[in-house]
Amino acid sequence: MKAREFHPDRNPGLSATLSFQKIQKAKEVLTDRNLRHLYNMWLSSDLSLSFEEYLKFEKKFQECMHWSSDVKDTPRMLVDASNIDHFFTNKYESDHLQDMLRLFRAYEI
Repeated sequence: MKAREFHPDRNPGLSATLSFQKIQKAKEVLTDRNLRHLYNMWLSSDLSLSFEEYLKFEKKFQECMHWSSDVKDTPRMLVDASNIDHFFTNKYESDHLQDMLRLFRAYEI
């Protein structure tokens, strides 16, 4: 197993520790049904985001992602749509999130 090969107790050093952490994260994603679903969505999205950034974005904006809600549910609306650009500009300066927002508004995702 790769986990044994790179375990920090067997291989001291930063390289082995980082590899072990990546293996642990991969195991977590592969064994958790929800994370695996999100990972598959991320893979098929062609977004220039890391999976970690995609998870942060998905958690913060899950309410406004119209494709993730059930069609029987009442559509969710933003409380104050006129102020939404100011909200994103001030709170989330990441270029990746701005790109994601642009794609979302253009119905490309």
